[in-house]
This record gives sequence, C-alpha cells and structure tokens, in this order.
Amino acid sequence: MPLLDYKLLLAEALTRANQAFYTPTRNRRRPAAEEPKRKRKRRIDLPLPEIANDGLDHLPAYTQERQLCKIHGCSEEAMEKAMEAVSRGATASAAAREFCVPRTTLLDKVTGRNAIDI
Repeated sequence: MPLLDYKLLLAEALTRANQAFYTPTRNRRRPAAEEPKRKRKRRIDLPLPEIANDGLDHLPAYTQERQLCKIHGCSEEAMEKAMEAVSRGATASAAAREFCVPRTTLLDKVTGRNAIDI
C-alpha cells in the first residue's frame, strides 16, 4: 500500500472515530479553548446628551453632617442617640431599628470593641 493511500485511510478513520465520540447538539459551541473569554468592560452610565450639554453644573449636594454609613439616615448623631437608648435599657436590635443604624456597629460601640471614633 502506498504511503499516500495509507495517510488517506488513516485520516478517514480518525475523522470517523472523532464523530463517534463527539456529537454536537442544538448547535452549541464546543467547550474548547479556541476562543478565550472576553473581558467585560466596566459599564459607566453616562448622562443623556441633553442633560450633559445643558450648561448647568450637575454636582452632588454636600452637607456639613457626616454620614456614618450607606444606610439612609445613619449619622453620628443617630448613633449617639442609639447608644443612649441602649444604656437606658433598650435592646441593641430595637435601638438600631429605631435610629436606622447598623446593629453590629452599635453593639461594637456599646461593648467598647470599636476603638475608632467617628
């Protein structure tokens, strides 16, 4: 048998063997490392052109009151009021709910575990 015929037979046998083991279904892509995963770019929400070019400065409103955390209404004054309520006998959970402060932060401040003063 000539070498070229042997190579053709071998190639056909290998392609048939590969078809027997791999049968793609529903046109799904093969999970091979052919294409690396694309990195998603961070999406930045830009204002509408009408708003961006209206000639007004759209800056955040700054206040003198410091905000303790991202919870709406949570401030240093609210934390102090909650600490006073706990010292008067209220539970930490009830005081945290009433004054909109984080319960764990309130517990840390009352027990003295939080050494950082705001």
